[in-house]
Parts: sequence; C-alpha cells; structure tokens
Amino acid sequence: MGNWRPPIQAVDPMCRARGRSHRVSPLQITGKHLLQRISLLTGAGLVLAPRWLRRPAGYETVGPAKAVIVSEAKQSRGDDAHPRSRLLRRLRLLAMTTFVEVVSFLAVGLRSSDAWGQYYIGGQAGWTGLPYETDAIAGVGSVPVEFSAGYNVGVRGGYQLGPWRFEEEYSYRRNNVAEYGAGDDTYAVSGNRHTHSIMTNVLYDVTTGWPVTPHIGVGIGAMNVFDGLRGSGGGPVFNNSSWQFAYQAIAGIRYDISPVFALDLDYRYLATTESTFGIPNTNLSYRTGDNTNNFVLSLTYRFGVPLPSETPAPPPPTSP
Repeated sequence: MGNWRPPIQAVDPMCRARGRSHRVSPLQITGKHLLQRISLLTGAGLVLAPRWLRRPAGYETVGPAKAVIVSEAKQSRGDDAHPRSRLLRRLRLLAMTTFVEVVSFLAVGLRSSDAWGQYYIGGQAGWTGLPYETDAIAGVGSVPVEFSAGYNVGVRGGYQLGPWRFEEEYSYRRNNVAEYGAGDDTYAVSGNRHTHSIMTNVLYDVTTGWPVTPHIGVGIGAMNVFDGLRGSGGGPVFNNSSWQFAYQAIAGIRYDISPVFALDLDYRYLATTESTFGIPNTNLSYRTGDNTNNFVLSLTYRFGVPLPSETPAPPPPTSP
C-alpha cells in the first residue's frame, strides 16, 4: 500500500489555473490533450502554434498535425532571459508590423478615388526630322540621302505612380526622299522612309509647384524600318523593310489642363541600330540608319480621377 499512487488525470492547465479540472475520456485524447498531460507531468506550460508562424529558437515540430510547441519554462530559463534575444524579437515584430502597414497603405491608396497611382491613355502627333543618312552599298561605295521634313502620329498608354510614368507607345513616322546623291551625282528619284515603332518608356516628372512641370525619360523597343526608292522610270530601286532595336531619349514639359486631362510637349530623339537591305535584282546590299528628331504634342486622359461635384448655391439670405 505504501507504493500506491492515484491514477493520473488529464487536466487542462488553463482550468487548473482557475482551480477546476476537466476529465478527458481515453477515446477523446487528441494532440491537444496529450500536450496538456505533458504539461501536468513537467510543470511547464505548452503553447500550440500554427506551422506558418515564424518559429523562434526552442520550437519543435510534433506529430502529423504539424503543430509546433515551445516550453515556456525552457524559454524563461534560456533565450527569453537574454536581453539581445528580446531585442531581436521586438525588432522582428516591429519590422513585420511596419511591412503590413506599408502594404495596407499602398493597397488602400491605389484603390481610393483620389489615388496617386493612375492609369492613362493618350494620342500624339508632331514633326519628324530625318537628317542626312548614308546608304553604304557593299563593294560600291556610300551614297548620301537627304529627306524632307515629315510627321509622326501615335498612341500610348501607361501607369503613373507618383512622379514616375511607365508606358507603352506605338508611333508611325514618315519622311519623303528629297535628294539622292550629292553634287553632280544627284539622281532623279522618289521614295520615302517610314517606320513603325513599339517602345517601352519610363518618365520622371520633376515637381516644381507650378502648373507646368518638366519631365525626362528614356525608352527601348523595336522599330520596323521601311526604305523605298523609285527611279525616274517608276521602277523600284529599293523596296525593303527590317526590324531593328530602337532606343529614345525624352525631354519635355506637361501642363495639367484639369485633373483628368494633361497636355505634353516633348522632344524625342529616336534611333535604331543599322538596317541591312538587299537591292532588288542584284546580289548587292546596303546598310543605313534611322536617327530621327521628333517634336511631339500629346493629349493624355487619366482614369480614376474624381470630377469636382457641383454643390448647390446657398439660398439668399432672407430680409428681416
């Protein structure tokens, strides 16, 4: 009788702290009840936590339920007692809280009606100058080509985030041949050089506090260059096209007509790598470039900007 011990009963530690117990049937024992029994035998409080929580030192994975446990008694004797560990834990919590607040701010800000992130579309048109180019014919020599002033038209759409604009642009340019050759070697020809370009641009608006704001930008993309030339008899001399890598530099000013519409005036230097074209009915080919100076006027429409609501005028004061 001296070695007799009462049977162990599973008691919820939270219930034990309140001075009452909760009996568990053997058929009802789960991972949680098992942890409660271990808590009774060891005297340590055990905490259940989901697996996706960040696990500090002292956590162990138990069972197929993928729960994690930590001994409060062990932490009170070990890592928690170290000031550096407590500081790192607090810094980690502060960093997580700050990250959540920043993400929440961005999400709410971009969804709000007066968000500073806005989608936009625009149309554009302007003047294009194609300076002297040289057709370098392999095995023959170089022939200078002069083009008359031309034009450009296009569309673009993008997203503005604060002072930054990210956009896609399609544009078409055309310049007619004014003179082929130089001096006494000028040939009576007609033709044009026109291009289709698809560009990805990044622009930055410099905030000045004025209604007119300057901006700068760069762009890269692809350009299809067409070169056509006909002789005096009407037969084609050159008639070919080629896709080339394109790049551009942008500088301009913007005037906000209203919260919805904006007017831009840009200078854009748009150039490509050299194209190589074959000459019809021969084995000859020539290389040439397409470096254009463009002045572009564009009108932009911004989505998601609330229009000012008209409030009714207050009634006139009544005379006494």
